[in-house]
Amino acid sequence: KLDPNQVWAMYHLNEMVPLRRNSKWVALLRKFDKSNKLPAEAQALASNTLGQVEAASGHYTAAFQHFARAKTSQNREFDFDTVKQRVDDQVAHFRPKKHTNKTSQDPRVIFVCGLPRSGTTLVERILMRHDQVGSVGESCALSLIATFMHNSLSPDQNLWQWLESRSDAQIKALRGSYFGNAFNGLPNKHQVIIDKLPLNCFNMGIAQYLLPDARFLFMMRHPLDVGLSNFSTLYGEKNEFSACLPWIGMMTREVYRSAESFSQKLGKKMRMQSYRALVQSPDQQIRALIDHAGLPWQETCLSPERGSGAVHTASTMQVREKINIKGLDRWKACEKQLQPLSDALGGQDWLQHWRELEETMAAC
Repeated sequence: KLDPNQVWAMYHLNEMVPLRRNSKWVALLRKFDKSNKLPAEAQALASNTLGQVEAASGHYTAAFQHFARAKTSQNREFDFDTVKQRVDDQVAHFRPKKHTNKTSQDPRVIFVCGLPRSGTTLVERILMRHDQVGSVGESCALSLIATFMHNSLSPDQNLWQWLESRSDAQIKALRGSYFGNAFNGLPNKHQVIIDKLPLNCFNMGIAQYLLPDARFLFMMRHPLDVGLSNFSTLYGEKNEFSACLPWIGMMTREVYRSAESFSQKLGKKMRMQSYRALVQSPDQQIRALIDHAGLPWQETCLSPERGSGAVHTASTMQVREKINIKGLDRWKACEKQLQPLSDALGGQDWLQHWRELEETMAAC
């Protein structure tokens, strides 16, 4: 009897104690994978688990075939044209708002963003070790406001024109809507709040309009490592771009085009944080993170693995470990299989530009 619940259990077991390639569990998974009788969700889990097992054994061609089968089972679509158009508008029209009225009664928000699997959860856990910091997790509050704004535009209007035409009272109402959705009726007991939805990287300009004291942390991890991690991760109904390697490359280019433009315009309010520098020199980099957040130094921030609380992201297992370099350069073992991603990024020219940008930011 085919039991989808058994596939679900083996998927999560492999996350905790990696399955051996010649184990009875993997043999059973192969039968499940070939049956073509599983529900789509269970089929994706079976294929993805086999991909993880093959990758751990160094069989990368087989691993990528399984990852692709898992993604195909989810039948996702990615609206790249809308993403590109919004970044075009941002680059051309966004100008930081000059705030005259501060909102000291509101908590200060730190937006931790970047591509999914770029290290945002690690930074959240570092900051949450500080006794003045709380988190709303991967809140959709800002993205909901962004969606409302885009739906309010007239055909001849871009987002930034619409925002510039809002009165102070309207901006205040939007700010209240953000906090109401972010806290969802729960009381806030912290001076500083982390909002860690990775793809809020596209909404940093909106946040700057609504929240005068907001700070921004954008995570930079090697694009091929991030791409590999996204392609091998099942997300359910989010992160549609992760369904194939070319889409990941296209999305990555737009994320960095947006981030570089925001960095130029937001200045000291935004920090582009190298993941490599963070895990190789954690003491120095964590001190810089805490300083950027405007917080007094606390030694507890050096031990994010000691933090409490559940983690509801794909980084569940990693956050229980001490900061380490295991996530660096994983892409090198499967560079051949990642060629479609490299091509979509723009080849070695784009990757060299990324390396130069990361080296500059790592020195900060």
